[in-house]
Amino acid sequence: METTVTNILVWCAFLVLQSLLGYLIVRKSPNQYLVWLFPLISILIAHSLFLSAPPLLRMITLIIPLLHAMKIVVANAHTSKIRHFDKWLVYYFLTVNMNPSIFHKDVEKRVDTKILISAVVHLLVGVSIFIFLRYFTDHSIITRSKGLQWSYSLLALFSLSLILHFGLLSLNTFFLRRIGIADYLIFKQPYKSKSLTVFWGRRWNLAFSEMTATAVFKPLARKFGVKWASFISFMVSGLLHEVAISLSVLKGFGLPMLYFVIHGLLMELERHLFTKRQPGTIWVIASLIIPLPLLFHTPFLTEVVWELIYLGLP
Repeated sequence: METTVTNILVWCAFLVLQSLLGYLIVRKSPNQYLVWLFPLISILIAHSLFLSAPPLLRMITLIIPLLHAMKIVVANAHTSKIRHFDKWLVYYFLTVNMNPSIFHKDVEKRVDTKILISAVVHLLVGVSIFIFLRYFTDHSIITRSKGLQWSYSLLALFSLSLILHFGLLSLNTFFLRRIGIADYLIFKQPYKSKSLTVFWGRRWNLAFSEMTATAVFKPLARKFGVKWASFISFMVSGLLHEVAISLSVLKGFGLPMLYFVIHGLLMELERHLFTKRQPGTIWVIASLIIPLPLLFHTPFLTEVVWELIYLGLP
């Protein structure tokens, strides 16, 4: 226990140090290759500190510094620079959005009731499903068959997504807009997507798509063209998900990468097959769900997702 507490304190100190170094370095706008050291170092430090920790704790301690490090990469590559230290701290610590330009816009400080109501509703539904899974289902059911495991796992993932993506992150946007920061929702009704291009580019996790667009796609598109830049962007997404998912449980390496490689290929196929119309909702849902066991492989589901659901229960 003492070792874990010490490691958490060291981890917190590293987060603060990374924010300070990131601010100083981005102000000087160094070569972009240099700032890519931040995510690499953050992964190495978190992995070393929590190598023997439970997978759930490993996942959290790997993801947070990595995403903060990617903010440094994006901020250095972006045309809009954050010059003021107070705004940098808000960008680094308080926003999920990776677009620095939100700090160059003046917005009215107001209560956005639409965002607030949507966030609360999603939270309530997500928490209700979570409570059902936690207290009214048998934990052993997830080991009885692959079908049952996936049915319950999809419900668990849906619950956690409602709580985090559409609940807590929306509340974060609400409070930032309340204090006059031009933050915006990064999950924009993804169920309305009629193509993978729209889903990944305009509706699902805009922070992630903006991150890859700024730090990977745009620089590579100038050198290798749009097609290769798009595919490599998916591979970078795969690598980041490998850290969050496979490295957390130290198993299943290569499967999340394969999921994003498949989606890179599906996006290219989509551009060629559907030139006059969008493929539609069924295409999007099937493309996302059929290969989903590659992304959320069994070790991650059982050691992280279900551990989170049943945390503290005998």
